[in-house]
Amino acid sequence: MHHILQTHAHFFRTILDLKDTDMPETTFHIPNLQTQEDADAVMFELQDLPCVNQADVNLPEHTAWVSHTRMIAPEDIAAALQEAGYEATPV
Repeated sequence: MHHILQTHAHFFRTILDLKDTDMPETTFHIPNLQTQEDADAVMFELQDLPCVNQADVNLPEHTAWVSHTRMIAPEDIAAALQEAGYEATPV
């Protein structure tokens, strides 16, 4: 019984540790983001990626903000945008 309680205590500590882990947030500079159509295309690409929780595109600043899990690296997000024709650099 004592082992079961220890196992449950470890399990709940692990859940709490995961809950306290924030989603990484990455901002990308996208120099060729020029029109609303570009912004819409970038947003479509970001929303289509697995492990992306939220995204926002700022057309005047030529940036995109992405909240994502640790299962996808900022470099992978940038590569997907590059493949869609938008050079993106994490800032």
